[in-house]
Amino acid sequence: MYISNHSPRKIPVGYSAADDLRFRISLAHYLECGDEFTSADFYGVNSYQWCGHQSFTSSGYDSLVADYKDYSLPIFLSEYGCNAVYPRLFQEVLALYTPEMTEVFSGGLVYEFTQEPNNYGLVELDQSGNAYTIGEFDTLKEKFNQVNGFEPRTPQENSRPTICKEEYDNINLEIPIPSSFGVDMIAHGLPVRRGTFVHVTVNATMHRIYNTNGEEMTNKEIKILQPLTLQNPDRTPNAGMFDASNSINNTTHPGIEYATVSDGVAQPTLPSNIARRVEERKHLDQHKKLNGGFAESSASVYPSSKASKVTESTNSGGKKQSLTLLASAIACGFVGIVYGML
Repeated sequence: MYISNHSPRKIPVGYSAADDLRFRISLAHYLECGDEFTSADFYGVNSYQWCGHQSFTSSGYDSLVADYKDYSLPIFLSEYGCNAVYPRLFQEVLALYTPEMTEVFSGGLVYEFTQEPNNYGLVELDQSGNAYTIGEFDTLKEKFNQVNGFEPRTPQENSRPTICKEEYDNINLEIPIPSSFGVDMIAHGLPVRRGTFVHVTVNATMHRIYNTNGEEMTNKEIKILQPLTLQNPDRTPNAGMFDASNSINNTTHPGIEYATVSDGVAQPTLPSNIARRVEERKHLDQHKKLNGGFAESSASVYPSSKASKVTESTNSGGKKQSLTLLASAIACGFVGIVYGML
């Protein structure tokens, strides 16, 4: 909703989930139902079930594909690369780009690039920013090189379920979400430094890169695979940078009608549903002031048609464990990941 009110372009917003068998299917279906404001645009699965020497069936990848074969959203592995067995072999790369998987999954992201204490990294960085590749970097590079082309997923139009079910296995939909979470930001936006395209003039890093043998790599040039040309580039210096003229009070946003009041400042005429929530928020804040900062509200500012808080509770040895997944995030931009192998 924030994006639709304040962004001039569509920005896909997705969800990345741990591959927990208790709610693998139910959570995925919950996030695909409803209208465009309540459903995800794409879905990512974090899967570490292929460890060491495995096959498509012994790893359980066949079940993974079967579970999502009729899924209506674009889906990919948002994390993969088990490190429970060393050395990491990355055999799943070859399976991921075969017809057995490409008809369902659209590739994946290896976890992870930079080495951290969890020991999943492919590259060590020193304090100066110089890079040292780890042996598993070469293993992964070799596996990628063995992928001799692949057939992408057949384009298809899947109809999303527009009506959500009353219940989903192992997901509690009854917990209300906070009534004050982001209402004003969704309605009015934020003063931000807007991004812009820039011309890249430096095509090679100044940092040093060493291979697994300790030899410095000399070919560090960034290769342009697909040149991009802006149809109407903005040549204004510092275009998109935040300044005093780009504040909430004097910046209009697409998707919201504006009316000018007596002081000459453009004020948004909000969509009725958002305006109602803002007014409820004001009344609640006023009530809090009159009661020493405490208030209770029987009505949620957010619609209850789709709860944004997902809770799955289990009992283990008399101890209750609760997993809370907060799915109502305000997205102000979309991060594109470019993965390149040296």
